[in-house]
Amino acid sequence: DIRTLMYFLSIKGYIKKNEDAAHNLEIIRQDDVDNLISRFEKRLEICRFIIEWLYRQVSHNPQQDSENNAIRFSVIELLNDIKKNSQLLFVDTNNLQLEDVEESLLYLSKIGALKLEGGFLVIYNAMNIRRIKDNKIKYKLDDYRMLNEFYKQKIQQVHIVGEYANLMVKDYKAALQYVQDYFQMDYKKFIAKYFKGERNKEIERNLTPGKYNQLFGQLSKRQLEIISDKESRCIVVAAGPGSGKTRVLVHKLASLLMLEDVKHEQLLMLTFSRAAATEFKQRLMELIGNAAHFVEIKTFHSYCFDLLGRIGNIDDVKDVVSKAAEMIVQGNVEPNKIGKTVLVIDEAQDMSSDEYDLVKALMANNEEMRVIAVGDDDQNIFEFRGSDSKYMLQLMKEDGSRFIEMTENFRSSDSVVNYANSFVNMISGRMKHTPIIPVRNYNGKVEIILHESKFLYSPIVKNIMQNKVGGTSCILTQTNEEAAIMVALLRKNGINGKLIQSMDGFSFWNLAEMRYFLKHLSKGHNTPIIPQQIWEEAKLATFSAYDDSHSITYIKRCIELFEQINKVKYYSDFCEFVFESSVEDFCDISDADVVVSTIHKAKGREFDDVYMLLSDDYIKDNSLLRRYYVGMTRAKNRLFIHTNSKLFSNIKADKFFVDNEDYPMPEQVVLQLTHKDVFLGFFKDKKKEVLSLRSGNYLKYDNTTFYNTATNNPVAKLSKNMQATISEWKEKGYDVKSASVRFVVAWKPKDAPKEEAETAVMLIDLLLTL
Repeated sequence: DIRTLMYFLSIKGYIKKNEDAAHNLEIIRQDDVDNLISRFEKRLEICRFIIEWLYRQVSHNPQQDSENNAIRFSVIELLNDIKKNSQLLFVDTNNLQLEDVEESLLYLSKIGALKLEGGFLVIYNAMNIRRIKDNKIKYKLDDYRMLNEFYKQKIQQVHIVGEYANLMVKDYKAALQYVQDYFQMDYKKFIAKYFKGERNKEIERNLTPGKYNQLFGQLSKRQLEIISDKESRCIVVAAGPGSGKTRVLVHKLASLLMLEDVKHEQLLMLTFSRAAATEFKQRLMELIGNAAHFVEIKTFHSYCFDLLGRIGNIDDVKDVVSKAAEMIVQGNVEPNKIGKTVLVIDEAQDMSSDEYDLVKALMANNEEMRVIAVGDDDQNIFEFRGSDSKYMLQLMKEDGSRFIEMTENFRSSDSVVNYANSFVNMISGRMKHTPIIPVRNYNGKVEIILHESKFLYSPIVKNIMQNKVGGTSCILTQTNEEAAIMVALLRKNGINGKLIQSMDGFSFWNLAEMRYFLKHLSKGHNTPIIPQQIWEEAKLATFSAYDDSHSITYIKRCIELFEQINKVKYYSDFCEFVFESSVEDFCDISDADVVVSTIHKAKGREFDDVYMLLSDDYIKDNSLLRRYYVGMTRAKNRLFIHTNSKLFSNIKADKFFVDNEDYPMPEQVVLQLTHKDVFLGFFKDKKKEVLSLRSGNYLKYDNTTFYNTATNNPVAKLSKNMQATISEWKEKGYDVKSASVRFVVAWKPKDAPKEEAETAVMLIDLLLTL
């Protein structure tokens, strides 16, 4: 059919056609001949692959109706298979996009080679709409008054019926009188009689009193002020530590959906971590139930990958936000993907220039969109990745913006809050001007110990053994090495110390246990939704294969969280969830006597007692001061700061004393080796042997090489830099006592060809003793 062909070429931008009433066609080519032929050939190659691929799907499922086979498939799955089998095609698949596959499917549909049913392949005629400025006022608020009164009365009548139902249960005679008054009394007098005082406001809300109290009953005056603001185009909230930031945002999301009539598809929340996105989803589900599943709560990166029509990957993660912002500005993103009426930003102080550009692009494309940005410039401790509080400040300067300070601290004791207030004044260029106010009315304690000694590990353990009174305790350090040494010393002294693990240098996606689970998930099904049977079989296989692995707890917790927040399990959703997660997101510290963490990994957590190890080895700038402030505000009751820096000497504390004792380094030191500490090329022919090992397995160490204790085969070797480091430790009197597997991860060089297979690499814990 020539008309169908012309229609296809027109909607895909190959040609431009003009048609008159006499059915005459004028066709204008939209590109040069070489490019058009190249596109034709590319589409035909993809079409051939699709037809063969679909027939293979049919052959894999012989139970299907042979006369009219219906095949369920994912376009993303098809795209990935095309890229995997690129050797079968003449075209270059490196730049192949989802749109190319969709165009080929549309072509096959138009020529009658296949029929698409039940999918979401949408064809439309493009329209160019030019706005002409019109100064005439078409509608005023008064025009909506009558309709507003109508809906207001409808809401009241729902409450009136509810009150009648309650009276029927409590007092039948009173219920009869209630009905009689409703039909005989003046409506306003009826309302005044049965809905007095505060209840008069209740019946104007489109929520039951119970649900309203659940949403707003426990909020402070300042928190309610933020949630009740329905007019400001941009609300910038500077939320101090312990001020209930997460709670306010969750309740604001619920308010937008339930009271402000914002549709879930018009609402977007952006966070900086998958852990934060998961927590918001969980809390929102507690408030509004299954409706939370339809609210778009994403990280900046996952949202941008969606806009670009790609699945998240490590190679593109660095510039995906800037690319998405640029595409929005250039008008290359479908309007339905970016059409939002409300944008909520968590941890707004952590925005970089790319993320700010994305926010500005969304605001420019949605003139009436409201922005709610919540953060704390005093807690900006991720400057090393480009974050800057100035972008939060820029939002304050937007027309119609409003700045609110949340200064009530519901977490910490009076002593901790007062000390943190004195300390934070040392930071220059702050947004907040009002001191933080403690709400708990609990004295607590702040103790500063100024040491003459260079090494502070032993006095902290001694301090903990003297002061431990129950509740949760945490030691905060500056570096991963300090944290690992601290855990070893705690365990040596009979204290169950637990480390919040770091993911420096690798992705949770690459963990051997997770790769095993993903491999089992991808087997045996060809649908976007993971069948429950496949899901359970993959869990059973993974938990059984890695039963003795110390890392299996992270996998179990990851799966459990995904099950909680996803009613339907899409394979692409799970891949995105894993790709954006970190090991520290799934650390179970509930059974620890003392938790040990770096300050960065402790952000967002809280503990009854906090012990800080702060050595005088760092430049005293705003970045360091903010890091210390974040650490001290993790404390709920008591704060102990062990330091050899005089930075804290002039700030009044409950107790301050000088310890002149010279403490040695601990007898045991743990070094956590990362990718740069092992010779990566050594692993290339040892994949099978490395994969047979489990997290926690001991290794034999001899002269820079590690051996599998079960087979005595070499499995790893120290890098030259690490060999030099070990030599330095030996000069101090330390020797390697034992080694164990911390993680087994997938790896291949960054410059390796795509077709090159990954190998397995071990990250090792090395125990040194005097």
